[in-house]
Amino acid sequence: MEHSDLVRVALISDIHANLPALEAVVNDPEFHSCERVLFAGDLVGYYYWPKECLQVLQDIGATCIKGNHEEMLFEAVDQGSLADVTARYGNGIKYAIDQFNATDMATIRSWNHPEKITLDNVNLLLCHGSPSDISTYLYPSGELPQLKGEGANDVNVVVHGHTHYPAVRQQDGVLWVNPGSLGQPRNKQPGAHWAVLDTISRDVFPQLTTYDYSSVVQMAQLTDPGLSYLWEVLDRT
Repeated sequence: MEHSDLVRVALISDIHANLPALEAVVNDPEFHSCERVLFAGDLVGYYYWPKECLQVLQDIGATCIKGNHEEMLFEAVDQGSLADVTARYGNGIKYAIDQFNATDMATIRSWNHPEKITLDNVNLLLCHGSPSDISTYLYPSGELPQLKGEGANDVNVVVHGHTHYPAVRQQDGVLWVNPGSLGQPRNKQPGAHWAVLDTISRDVFPQLTTYDYSSVVQMAQLTDPGLSYLWEVLDRT
């Protein structure tokens, strides 16, 4: 049966200012088949093109929520914690502070966590770590939380990120999807990870878009030479 109200949704998360990866996904033919884009947080951090990545998200009309690295950005600006963040994660947050203007910062501060969205009679809950905690890691081998709070009973799909590991699981009739990290995979499969959700069948199609990450490696080696993880993780198998 043909469904005129079919919505194919591109699910992306954890871009981490990796513009070459984001551009590769946006240019992927599978991405062009999607009517909506949901972004599960962590635009900034680690890498070095936050301004351009924000512009791409705006150009494609993505629905965005904040991640824990957005909270790091706010804390660095509001509380002066940039030195601590840089020592641990590199200069990615500093690049965001230097590149974003007041309008950009206001846009990112306006992002919610979590965000409930209804598409084609499917109620999706978009979060970063977990629905109740932006920094909780829901690894593929770990337990999923129980949905709580107002409106929890009618949620059909939870889209989350943060772990940088793709996963598709079911619990109590709810589909939980982590599309993996677009900008920094940790599952030993180099490339840009994302997913497509079919709102009619509620099938999920994991995607892996390959791209040339040599420019990201070179920039990381130049900018954060003491943090070899930043480039080694991109090529880890």
